[in-house]
Amino acid sequence: MERVVSSKTLYRGKLLDLRLDEVLLSSGRRVRREIVVHPGASAILPIVEPGKILVVRQYRHPVGEVLLEIPAGTLKPGEDPMACAARE
Repeated sequence: MERVVSSKTLYRGKLLDLRLDEVLLSSGRRVRREIVVHPGASAILPIVEPGKILVVRQYRHPVGEVLLEIPAGTLKPGEDPMACAARE
């Protein structure tokens, strides 16, 4: 098991934070862990008939393309994942 020695938030964004942790390994060695902190999300798999699912086309800037995805959404603070899925 790793023990956190120090933790520092490097970036706070609207959707996610980036954190740098220094951890102590069971061997005694210290290493850094880069962690993306995200609030979580819910996704649904809408089956419209046997063998057929519903997908959405969504432009995604990081890849510069429109992708086919199942409907999904980011959790709002304190939101139940089932409520998030229903919203989607």
